[in-house]
Amino acid sequence: MPFLCNWIKNCIYPDLSNTTNPQQGDALIGFKQPVVNAIPRTVHDKLSETISVKDFGAVGDGINDDTAAIQAAINSVPQTFGIEGGTVFFPAGVYEVTSEILISGIRITLQGVGRYATHIRFKPTSDNQTMFKFDRGNAGLSWQCAIQDMALVSSLDSGLTKTAIELKDTSNMIVKDLIIAPWTGNGNSVGLRIRGREAGHINNLHIYADRPIVIEKNDANPINDIDMFNFNDLYLLVSELDETRYPDKSLRPCIFIEDGVDLQNVVFGGFQAWVRGSHGLYWKDTTTTEVSYGLILSNIRTEQTINPIGHSIHVERNALLQDLLIEHMVTDPGQHGFFFRNIARITLNHVSYNGNGVALDVDSKKVNNMSNDPMVELNLDQVKMGIHSTVNMPNMQEKIAFNRSESASPVPDTAYFARKVDSIEQALKLFGSTHVWSYSGELADSDQLTIPSYTRKAAIIFVSGYGSGPISAGGQVIDTAEKVYLISGTEKFGIKNSGDNLDVSGKLVVFHQSNTTIYNRLGVTIDVVVFIMWT
Repeated sequence: MPFLCNWIKNCIYPDLSNTTNPQQGDALIGFKQPVVNAIPRTVHDKLSETISVKDFGAVGDGINDDTAAIQAAINSVPQTFGIEGGTVFFPAGVYEVTSEILISGIRITLQGVGRYATHIRFKPTSDNQTMFKFDRGNAGLSWQCAIQDMALVSSLDSGLTKTAIELKDTSNMIVKDLIIAPWTGNGNSVGLRIRGREAGHINNLHIYADRPIVIEKNDANPINDIDMFNFNDLYLLVSELDETRYPDKSLRPCIFIEDGVDLQNVVFGGFQAWVRGSHGLYWKDTTTTEVSYGLILSNIRTEQTINPIGHSIHVERNALLQDLLIEHMVTDPGQHGFFFRNIARITLNHVSYNGNGVALDVDSKKVNNMSNDPMVELNLDQVKMGIHSTVNMPNMQEKIAFNRSESASPVPDTAYFARKVDSIEQALKLFGSTHVWSYSGELADSDQLTIPSYTRKAAIIFVSGYGSGPISAGGQVIDTAEKVYLISGTEKFGIKNSGDNLDVSGKLVVFHQSNTTIYNRLGVTIDVVVFIMWT
């Protein structure tokens, strides 16, 4: 037996414990999955599939500085053409980082084992440092990288400004399942900073920071700042600061979009909790020259604001923003609701503001008229505003625009807004004292359409009829004495009051008696659209 023990100790153990010769150590131990058709391999082959930061000397005890080991692990990911990329694994532990970690390759994933199992703690020694920076510099786009399943923490207000994650000129980037908290310092520390470019997937983040999300210009590609980004399931909490050191609370929103940013097709969805910000989303732009389009904000609640004169949503553009959709949102009653400037086509759908401030502030004025679209088209559907709130809509007017399809018909360069009725029977929506009713459908030759009775001081009726081509279009104004006046351009209408003897053949007739009735005397079946406003 002593002979056998000595043989193992002197002959076998040195080979198995060898870490320098690739033909020894774990290369001498076999491995085979216990499933059909699996092939035998060595433990060395199996373990080589994963790169761990501990393979490069990271300790993860919260005491030792693991910065160099983490950077070495990331730098070891293959970048040879055809086999670029891999996963850097962070086992459970607390990893101390004291300076920037740069991810300059492509298809690199930083993978933890859970948001409360893998902790990366940032303790920089100088100001304006970033912990994880994805940036290829002059090499081009940072392709298909990811960071997920870990917590990024920093000391509470160390007096140093810092950023947890910066994405610079990235494409198909994934940031998900992260805790970034606490992340404070100098009142200006950032949880997630985005500086371009496209196809970002930001999912399931909890950020407690001075400035949770900041979107900035992409200096690597100035015409593509943020394009096709999806932000889902975010809990964004603005940090509490010492008011004696940081008295200014006017501009610390949950989401800040920098002046000059061009945006295309950006969506905030899933659930969105935006807490304690000076604003929920703040975007004040004074410098852009390109049109931005497609911003969707969905399933949002703003609350516990630090700035009662801020707005839950503030979007103010220099160049035009086309298509802003806000839906299923409950706003913080402790501040104002919505502030919009230079936006064409705004839709608010199932939105609630229960405060006493300005629920809606929107101006039709275009600072930069770069489109033939209406200055502002504001569509409100199921919008609830507090009974003591106010609405500021200078230059807006309630109307409906019937835009024909032929190119010769211009789109009116005027602002308008509309509210959607639930049914024809309901027939009533109020903007101040103005009532609205509308109808669309087929009207056969010699048939008539009777309008539901309405009490009025004055009314405006717009009618548009279509057969094989446009038949007639225009409107009429009616006063309390039932006197009818033509609006300019309505000469094709027959107008018939009680007692009139007019030739109405070949015309679309609006007849006013106890009820308003529309008769089709055109000789053909037409599609008719009727819109009435009255006071």
